Formats: sequence, C-alpha cells, structure tokens
Amino acid sequence: MIKDIQETLSDGTIGNTTFFGTGVTGTEGDISYTVSGSKANDQYLNTSSFNLYKAKAANVWNYLGNCRGPAGVGVTAVEIDASGHLLLTIGSGSPTDLGKVVGDPGEDGAGSGWTGSTDSSSTSCSWQLANGTYKYFSNAAVASLTITDGLSNLGDVATVEFTSPSTAATYAAPSGSKHYGDDCSDGAFTPAASTTYKLVFEKWGAGLTCYVKARS
Repeated sequence: MIKDIQETLSDGTIGNTTFFGTGVTGTEGDISYTVSGSKANDQYLNTSSFNLYKAKAANVWNYLGNCRGPAGVGVTAVEIDASGHLLLTIGSGSPTDLGKVVGDPGEDGAGSGWTGSTDSSSTSCSWQLANGTYKYFSNAAVASLTITDGLSNLGDVATVEFTSPSTAATYAAPSGSKHYGDDCSDGAFTPAASTTYKLVFEKWGAGLTCYVKARS
C-alpha cells in the first residue's frame, strides 16, 4: 500500500499537487468535492481520517487507501516486586518478568561499623531520613520504629539500625516505600522478634527503596 501511494504521489502528468483537508470523504470512486485549483492526478489527504485520494479530473476524487498505521502499544507499568524482580507491562497485557535487578544485602565490614548518631535510650523510636546519615537505635527493647522521608534527590541514601526485642517491634515507613530483603513480603517489611536489622534507604523516583538485612 505504501509503495502504491508513493508511486501515486510522484506519477502525476497533469497535476502533481497534494491538497490537505477534511472535505473529501468516503472510500469509493468519483467523489465530488470542489478543491480550488485541483486537476487530474492531484492528490488529497484527509487529515482527520488519513484517507488518500487521487483526482480523476478537477474536483472528482477516487479513494486510494488509508495512510494511518495500527495504534501503537506502550509501556503501561514498571515495578520491582517483593523478590527484587523488574516487571514490565506492555499495553493491557500481563507483566513480563525481566529478571532480578535488586542485589542481596552485603555482609557487614570488619568492626562495628557504626557511624553517625546513636540513640541508646529510646524505645519508641522515630527518625527522619537525611542523605548520607546513619542512625543506630542501640536500645535492645525498641518497641516501635517510625521512619519519615527526608531524602529529596534521586540516589540519596540513609541507613538505620535497630533491634526488635522478644516481642517484635512495630514498624511504620513512608507511604509508597518498597522493602526488599529479609522479612519482606510484597514490598513491606515486618520485623521479627529478637532480631537486629540494618535498613538502607535510597531515593528511587518519587518513592523510597529500602534494602533490609537481618542479624539474629
């Protein structure tokens, strides 16, 4: 069809002008529509339907075909699931698993590794994340931990460590944050009892990604 149209647009021996508009319609031959200055072999492209016509004579048009291609299909959803796999959804189809893109938490380095600030007294703990900072809640009886988002730029990172006591601590994270690693399911983190956790937060788009490592 495209080849035929290209040939049609270039083979005019009397008229060789392409007109644009919405006046010529239909899919038959001998369509009467006045286009000032038209001659035999001129072309007309309907800019609404993308139907293409060729003039049989001045103001008389024959339908050649349609130039509009099929509707394109775009990406409708991108997400990382609780297992750290990247899921891509095209159009209205099912998500395609593109593989794991979140690595496993690394091992701790030598020594305690604690830097930044330490809170040894609080049991109901709260902390606002700040880029490049580390918070260690060293009390062994942290009953609750609430995190608020203070990271503003893509790639900003902050770390917090705490110990969930024999009665598991409650945990509240910023809305839209996704957690991956130990004791995480469907993007949510639920602390287990008698377990120390290191949580590394990273700014990812409009939300947060948190990598969780447990040490019993």
